[in-house]
Amino acid sequence: MQRAGLGNTDSPARTEVESGATAFPASAESPRASTPPVSPGRPDATAFPLPEDAGTHADVPRWTPEDGGTPTHAPTLLGAEPLTTTHLPFAYLLEDLQILGQVQNTYIVASTKQGLVLIDQHVAHERVLYEQLCRERGAFPIPKQHLLTPETLQLSRRDALLLQEKLPELQAIGFELEPFGQDAFLIRAVPAALKGDPVQTLRDIVDELVELSISKRLPIAREQIWTTTSCKMAVKAGDPLSLPEMHKLIEDLARTENPYLCPHGRPITITLNWSDIEKRFKRS
Repeated sequence: MQRAGLGNTDSPARTEVESGATAFPASAESPRASTPPVSPGRPDATAFPLPEDAGTHADVPRWTPEDGGTPTHAPTLLGAEPLTTTHLPFAYLLEDLQILGQVQNTYIVASTKQGLVLIDQHVAHERVLYEQLCRERGAFPIPKQHLLTPETLQLSRRDALLLQEKLPELQAIGFELEPFGQDAFLIRAVPAALKGDPVQTLRDIVDELVELSISKRLPIAREQIWTTTSCKMAVKAGDPLSLPEMHKLIEDLARTENPYLCPHGRPITITLNWSDIEKRFKRS
């Protein structure tokens, strides 16, 4: 099973991504229309505490298949740009990075210069996708892939009315939809980062937007659509990840403008500093 933004193998049901683009490639040179909105600032004691010398580290060494063995640094996947502190404020998150494994198919366990780190894979991927949607939208068209056979999304009357209202916002982030009979829509294309079932993903997005509009009794803002879409497209708790996928996810997280909180405000990582570990074992 391919995960959104974590692999570039095309689904059998879809054609090549338009313009040969990979799923939301992260590039330092990518133009931005504006600074993407981010969640509230980091907590006082979050994972990955900022070291005093952050921003002075050299480029992070990169692993390639030709090196053999197990990668100890994030590999180059999907044509990612080299990680340098000149354009990446959180490059230090990858310093001495070593992936130790995945726990309960939900948490990535890693060792870094700062300490032992637990990363919630779902909210980490949600943060990555959210910032990619914010950044790519408006700068240039978001990469999308056309379905070989268009699929039909049948909704209730209430859900169909909301989707019709928010159709321009969804089309702007890569969904190509059109009305198809009463309370139904034809799905012709989806964002390139989406690797799951397009019908179910869109149904989940609409369901959550309807619930939010009812509970808050407020119009659905554009940022809420980004948040909901990134959540529904992200890798889920319980999904097994390969070692390269885990490295790619952490590398992409280090590229974001807020690697500490997901768009909903949930913490992404928990770090147990080496000094704290030594104290617990009475080594200090």
